[in-house]
Amino acid sequence: MGEQCDVLLYGDLVLDIIFYLKDQLVITSGSYIVENAYVSPGGAAANTAVALSRLGVSSCLISAVGYDVVGKYLLEDLVKENVSIKYVKVLEDKSSGIVVSIVTSRREKTLLSYRNACRENIVPLIEVLNELKQAKIVYASGYMFDNVDQGLSLVKLFNTTREYGVKTFLELGGLPFNKVKALSELKGLVDFITLNEWELGAYFKALDASQALIKLHEMLRPEIVFVKMGDKGSILYDGHETEVVPPCNVNAVDPTGCGDAYNAGVIYGLIHGLNPVKAAQVGNAMGAYKIMGHGARFFPMNISELEAFMEKNCPWNLG
Repeated sequence: MGEQCDVLLYGDLVLDIIFYLKDQLVITSGSYIVENAYVSPGGAAANTAVALSRLGVSSCLISAVGYDVVGKYLLEDLVKENVSIKYVKVLEDKSSGIVVSIVTSRREKTLLSYRNACRENIVPLIEVLNELKQAKIVYASGYMFDNVDQGLSLVKLFNTTREYGVKTFLELGGLPFNKVKALSELKGLVDFITLNEWELGAYFKALDASQALIKLHEMLRPEIVFVKMGDKGSILYDGHETEVVPPCNVNAVDPTGCGDAYNAGVIYGLIHGLNPVKAAQVGNAMGAYKIMGHGARFFPMNISELEAFMEKNCPWNLG
């Protein structure tokens, strides 16, 4: 495949199994009745790639699956979504990753991740060099610090990306809590960072939200940190000031994949020349659209559908 990739994404491709519970989750021995369940393709990077493709942005995924029926299903689905799978490895000695998501009646979510093949996802840097040079943004997931190389591929990828002047986008949502110090290796290599409110607090437990934002910015020196706040919208921090972007008004069904939808919206806005605030507005709209349906990939089919949604449900005009 010789097509240009507007966005090159490095991260997981997994199968999502989502259980919806009537009550709060208390993990003890026993039996639980599940009100509803949903099975679909998932993985932070793959979800973002699919959302971008729906919005008309060409996307290439760097990932890994097992040589099994799950891997076959995941790859076939990406092809249907027009996401390039040229750099998705199929590993004969591994099984594909599976994530169990438990969603309560309060729309709170607990994730159990079995990454397996995804942990072997090492960037074939020489092979992706041409796509990297032409890309508008290179995305990586924090889960890559849990890989067998402990994030070395991520650091090399962003170092090379910086050499060619391509913008970098780091999703910290999957960063293992014991790997926060490893972020120092990315200082000066990240243009945009995204994570949610809970993760920001979990990574910097001794600090309040404002102090945590300052600490994160000092660690990596990005242009912008985007903090996803759920039904409170999102926050942008540029190292000097914070700005709140209000949410869209929708009825919540399932939060699974909302952060990935938000990331796709922000990336779409950035590569189309929108300023960070307006890019965050697109991100908020994508996250709001996604939460109305089940599974991680309840996305608008195209940019026209998203624009119509924003006009009806969001308190702004992108024009």
